[in-house]
Amino acid sequence: MMLVATRCLVALAALGILGLTTPCLAAECPAPAAVAATVVAPALVAQGQAFLVTLRTPLVLRDTQVDFLGHRFQTWAETQGGESVVHALVAAGADDPAGSYRLIFSGTDPAGNRAAFSQDVQVYDGAFGEQRLRLPKAMVRPDAATLERIAAEKARLAERLATAAQERLWDGRFVRPVPGALLSRFGLLRVLNNEPCGRHYGVDLRAAQGQPVRAAAGGRVAVAEPFYFEGNLVVLDHGLGLATIYCHLSQTDVKEGESVAAGQVIGLAGATGRATGPHLHFGARLGDVRLDPFSLYTLTAGARHEHTQEPKDLRGGNGAVGAGGAHP
Repeated sequence: MMLVATRCLVALAALGILGLTTPCLAAECPAPAAVAATVVAPALVAQGQAFLVTLRTPLVLRDTQVDFLGHRFQTWAETQGGESVVHALVAAGADDPAGSYRLIFSGTDPAGNRAAFSQDVQVYDGAFGEQRLRLPKAMVRPDAATLERIAAEKARLAERLATAAQERLWDGRFVRPVPGALLSRFGLLRVLNNEPCGRHYGVDLRAAQGQPVRAAAGGRVAVAEPFYFEGNLVVLDHGLGLATIYCHLSQTDVKEGESVAAGQVIGLAGATGRATGPHLHFGARLGDVRLDPFSLYTLTAGARHEHTQEPKDLRGGNGAVGAGGAHP
């Protein structure tokens, strides 16, 4: 997946660009500190791609956040060489339209001023394509009782994801859950029995029945139970809105609320739920954005070209696959 990185920062002076309000009149508020900062972000990303954004500044900012494409992303901070360094994992959704969008990194300085910095990021078409499959009718047109079950499962999953950890639980590189080849890529529009059934929000990986499935990163178990479409399902909460999803398992080896380490076996591959044979459906979500989990393996905060300005006050395939666009 192509990633073109640049480093730049543009100070925003327009009141209310983030919908922010101020607790005092402009004349009463202290002036913002004239301290240069640098935002590191890619200039070009694909639909469905996760990427890192970094803000470097001598000031210690609080209440930092990143806004992009109508989504808000959480941050984590560290200190490097006397500088405050704030990072955010951000993503463009598979269904977000291609085009140029403004990414805004904002925070509150020690004087209480809200400042923000922006960069335009170009989102290009993922060219996802289409996949046609034949399945038993019951798996394409569930009866009323099954639809009620599916709705309840969807609500339960949303509730679990809404209580995600507010701190980062992953550290270091992400681990591939199984070594098998890619069978079905992210973003495909699925057509089941000649009926459009939504987008494939994950990747299908070759895995034999009973093959160990490993956690992509450290976290805690948010879900470990059977779902109708997903079969035996494990969802790992990695904190700050990031979750990874493992479907069609023949068995689960973890319990909800349990902490797991990167590479730990969380279950065995299988063909439960809506699947045409043994394999692993592997997905990822960042808040309300469903993203290509493979993009987690190419994360980079690096950039080679930069310019800085002072911040301004804002004050204001082939093989078995999971069959459908029903995965979380």
